Amino acid sequence: MEQIIFDTDPGIDDAMALLLIHSLEALDVVGITTVFGNASIDTCTRNALYMCERFGLSYPVYRGAGRTIEGQDETEFPDFVHGENGLGDIEIGPVNLREQQADAASFIIDASKQMNDLSVLAVGRITNVAAALIQDPDSHAVSIGWSLWVEQCQSQAMCLSGLRRIFLATQKPPTLFSGAESGLIWSRLMQR
Repeated sequence: MEQIIFDTDPGIDDAMALLLIHSLEALDVVGITTVFGNASIDTCTRNALYMCERFGLSYPVYRGAGRTIEGQDETEFPDFVHGENGLGDIEIGPVNLREQQADAASFIIDASKQMNDLSVLAVGRITNVAAALIQDPDSHAVSIGWSLWVEQCQSQAMCLSGLRRIFLATQKPPTLFSGAESGLIWSRLMQR
């Protein structure tokens, strides 16, 4: 069984992906880490907790990055796609589940040291993975490599700047994947 951390910015698409992943017996979700993207970090974390509570998913949720690796705040989110609440403006109501005390990057580092066969399935921004690599360049997480879906960069200059900072901090070269290649990676993950 493949152990994964689901690193996500839960909007409608990631919520559906979480339910799909949950249904696959080949995958063992050891935790959910949230990152801003489809909505603010507060909204994305609440959405992950809501999905776990609503569908009885017993995954711990760790709040992640609320700004870029360069420290820039995001103030505009794709609410024209995901709605104001990130989940198509469905009625959510109060959520009783609470996030874990550790932050996402710390959880990624700790989990990668405890589990030999761990993958981080990052379906949103890779800021949490980058933060983990910067905090602990020698961790097991680095040995499994890190990837970037190039289309997710808002601008090529910003993308290259972020990659450069991560490389300088970790001295580990990135593996770049195009959108077409990410489909192949997903297929390989599903075959494990």
